[in-house]
Amino acid sequence: MRLKHLFLCSLLVGLSIAFHACDDDDITRLDSDLSFEFDYSFNGNEFAYDQVYDVNGTAVSFQTVQFYVGGIILHPEEGEVVNVTDKYLLVKPTSGAQQVVNVDKKHYHMTEFFVGVSAEDNDQTENDFDMRDAETDPLARQNNPPMHWNWNAGYLFVRIDGMVDLDGDGTPETVMEYHLGRDEFLTDVSVMLHTDVEEDQQDIVFDFDVAKLFTDLDLSVAYSMHTGDDPVSARIFANNIAGAISKK
Repeated sequence: MRLKHLFLCSLLVGLSIAFHACDDDDITRLDSDLSFEFDYSFNGNEFAYDQVYDVNGTAVSFQTVQFYVGGIILHPEEGEVVNVTDKYLLVKPTSGAQQVVNVDKKHYHMTEFFVGVSAEDNDQTENDFDMRDAETDPLARQNNPPMHWNWNAGYLFVRIDGMVDLDGDGTPETVMEYHLGRDEFLTDVSVMLHTDVEEDQQDIVFDFDVAKLFTDLDLSVAYSMHTGDDPVSARIFANNIAGAISKK
């Protein structure tokens, strides 16, 4: 009996040592908390508010450049596609990395998402809109600046505010606004990643080139666009969005 007792004690001590040795720091995770980050640029250079840029021959400065991202899908090399439901990002130059989804550690070929707000979320009652939690939901009321025309007119998918030079002296003096919305201007984006997700917390970083948004747009003439008042410029602008986003 004494030998049996000693054996059991030794076994319990061994199990206790093994348990305490395998604390949280020693556990190898097989999953990753994946985030998206959008680095703003302008013609390949660092982007900054209030700096004067040449946009197709017109001097422009920016005060607001932000947009919504939703409908995120990740395509792994092996296994099922990852659909991220009910998740929106409000992207600003200061947003940094924003958590998207927890995924298996593996190779991911591509991601898809849309810039804008889905037709379902863009069509809501005033109560639906005001019930959203401003602390956790990017689709809640935004005041600085607003990202919603009003409760029944829908969201601004992309909001750009700034100043434009109309008198040719090189100093922007006239208000410039590009406010894109409406369901028909929801823009699908696909980006090749070819990324191995290996870290417990990992960021996928995209380049967002603001200059490319204005390809084929003359801001000396078309400097005020609120979607419905200039559908031609709105369509050109929307068509430029996908080309402005790439993986870094």
